[in-house]
Amino acid sequence: MNASELDLGFQMPTTFEVFALKLSTSCGPVCLLAFYRPGSQAVTLKFFDELQAVLESVATRNSQLVILGDFNIHMDSPVDQNAIKFQETLHQFGLLQHINESTHIKGHILDLVITRDDCDVKDICVYPPTISDHGLVTFYLPHLLSKPIYAVRQLRGWRSINLDRLRTSLTNSPLCQDPVTYNNKSVTELFDLYIASLSKIVVDIVLHTRQAAKCL
Repeated sequence: MNASELDLGFQMPTTFEVFALKLSTSCGPVCLLAFYRPGSQAVTLKFFDELQAVLESVATRNSQLVILGDFNIHMDSPVDQNAIKFQETLHQFGLLQHINESTHIKGHILDLVITRDDCDVKDICVYPPTISDHGLVTFYLPHLLSKPIYAVRQLRGWRSINLDRLRTSLTNSPLCQDPVTYNNKSVTELFDLYIASLSKIVVDIVLHTRQAAKCL
């Protein structure tokens, strides 16, 4: 296995640290990202903007993707808004977070293992904290020892949306028509109209590309 530093192609983020490696294996390349977000800093919108920029830079690479690190977000909390937004961001990029038990001496899931949502992770083990206040996390990636399978993904360029076109599309959609015309519609009908209108706008203005990626 050979390893080399991976250039993400933009200025390094300011809300977290990230180190990227490209690993060459017998089953194809693997992109490995190691993150650290200081717990002393509040989670901000800029953090999510910079996180999305990093994920966009690696999402279309023809390689496996493994993301590790201490994000200092309470991923075990179902009401933590930062954890909810983090999960939504992962879902947007077709990614899955695998750790489901506390990784810190004071509780909470802070240290994460993230891969594409169609890739398998085996034998995850979180050891009790000893020297550090974080536990050691180990896991096994069986696809590195098996023949790779290719899957075609469709990715949308969310960050390249033309805001003027979006504004025009919303204005001309049924969502911005005279509310009086919907007085006789039920809540279910209004919800269906909302979903259908937004879905059409997304299809019309957010272009997508097809990319092949290795997976299990």
